[in-house]
Amino acid sequence: MSRVSPEPSGRGALSGGATGATDRSEGSPASELQSQAATARPELPHNARPAPTGVASNVPALPDADAEERGSTLYSGVGRERKLRRWVVLTIQAAMVTGFLALWEWLVSARMVDRFFFSQPSAIGQTLWSWFSSGSVYPHIGITLLETLLGFFGGTLLGLVIGFILARSETLGDIFEPLLALLNGMPRVVLAPLIILWFGLGIASKVALSVIVVFLIVFYAVYTGIREVDQNLVANARVLGANGGQLTRHVLLPSALTWIFSSLRVSVGFALVGAVVAEYLGSNQGVGFLIANAQSFFQSTGVFAGLVVLMLMVGVINLLLRTIERRFSVWKLS
Repeated sequence: MSRVSPEPSGRGALSGGATGATDRSEGSPASELQSQAATARPELPHNARPAPTGVASNVPALPDADAEERGSTLYSGVGRERKLRRWVVLTIQAAMVTGFLALWEWLVSARMVDRFFFSQPSAIGQTLWSWFSSGSVYPHIGITLLETLLGFFGGTLLGLVIGFILARSETLGDIFEPLLALLNGMPRVVLAPLIILWFGLGIASKVALSVIVVFLIVFYAVYTGIREVDQNLVANARVLGANGGQLTRHVLLPSALTWIFSSLRVSVGFALVGAVVAEYLGSNQGVGFLIANAQSFFQSTGVFAGLVVLMLMVGVINLLLRTIERRFSVWKLS
């Protein structure tokens, strides 16, 4: 009887089987097709991106130049849309103001509204023209603007410093924040007679009242903005080795900029209110003095003209603040 040789086992069997399979696969139609596909695969451009996951690798990706062109087209389209929207908003605003003034003028001309109490847009325009053409209003605008800016910057500086200190120190915040909340609940304008009594009729009393009004607005904005900063972001910055100054400059202040600039735009008007109220109660110069002088002679036209001058001043200052905000907020995603 002939002896049957045993089958190969173990690693030798596996290698033998694999070798046999490889030998059998050589020359098969499938292997020939794979070699032809590899030979016919086109070369990608040097600036092409790798194909995304799930896409056949033999399909070339779009070059970077095409992507940049599409991106620039997209951004230009967004820019045109924003400009169009801005013009639409400005047109609607101009139409609303024009319609309101026309209705006011018509109501007064038709004697449906008393001219003595409500004046007339045309009369207000004539008063403004006489003020600006003669130059008599410029010294009053200058002194009111000086008082407003001094009070605005003084109150802003105090609010930034004290708000930041109390926000970073939990103990100091718990001590002083309730007291400042009580002061914030008090109408600051009622302090004007006391402030005039303390500081006199000069520019110091107007600046002091503006500082008090602006301080509390900016303080609460900074205090809340610093407290609302993501603590995970602060912890990550500390892990990366940021010291106190770097943490303040690169994390805390940028995160609180939205709160700060929102409060600044609001506090500009309140700074002007503080200065004008103090001028109204006791002064011989300033826009508040012009309003008080016209009111003492029952001239509603002069009162409205003074209010228009104040609105123009606030509008110019707000425009400057928006420009500064865009300059310091370029890091924000639009």
